[in-house]
Amino acid sequence: MVKHHEFVSGTLCSCMPLRTGVYWHVALVLATSTLCLSTLITEDLRVLAGGYAGWTGTAVLLLGLAGAFYGFCAFVGLRDNESAWVHSFAAFSAVRVAAIAAIFVGDLLAFRDCGHLAANGALYVVVNAMSGHHHGALEHVAMMDLCDHTRLIYIVATVTNLVLSTYLVCETFRWCHIIEHGPVYHIALGETEPLKIHTGYQYPPLPHDYHAQIGVSPRSAVPPPVAFPPPSPRGGAGTTMSPMASRGYGAGDQWAGMPRAAGSGPITMEA
Repeated sequence: MVKHHEFVSGTLCSCMPLRTGVYWHVALVLATSTLCLSTLITEDLRVLAGGYAGWTGTAVLLLGLAGAFYGFCAFVGLRDNESAWVHSFAAFSAVRVAAIAAIFVGDLLAFRDCGHLAANGALYVVVNAMSGHHHGALEHVAMMDLCDHTRLIYIVATVTNLVLSTYLVCETFRWCHIIEHGPVYHIALGETEPLKIHTGYQYPPLPHDYHAQIGVSPRSAVPPPVAFPPPSPRGGAGTTMSPMASRGYGAGDQWAGMPRAAGSGPITMEA
């Protein structure tokens, strides 16, 4: 069930609504998860996803699968204001930032051997295959002699991803806090209107001698009726009289038949 919130839940970077910023966070996670899963079929996009060491390649695939699942759940949770689903996504995103940092460190350590692999490519591949430490992604970069170029692009892309993801994780947790602890509707009572319009008979009734104490008769406290010209068959204005007076009621009797709450005092109009 959709629970609409009528208040603004804050802004992101002072330029967009916070909810829109969380949507961008979900889009970032889904996009990076797609890049991680694409490493199964191509090495061209690995520079944006990582996984140049043996264990980091497996971690990148697992991170892509989890990111696609939690990203879809967060999208549905944002649409329906289900803060629990978005909160789970934020918790996963925090773990995702730590995982990306660990993969980044592992890949940088693996890049130290890229130069040796480029200089002694064939022999290095044979030795690694015999020892069981065959790194196809790193060997692909080394054979094309793109170690320095790939390392630079990978560092810039990963650091940017880490900084942006860390900031968006904090903002996603903030959105969840606002939704879980903020009121659904803001109700504001106008200060220019009489409070009794909003509170009804919440206050005790007036004492019976209230008008005598202030020196005003109950009849004089009742405002005169609003006059409306009755319709004329010839289109002209007729004699001005109130609708209640046309039915035989006097000026003060028009309030006599109105229902009153139990225990309430005389009906008065407040300015």
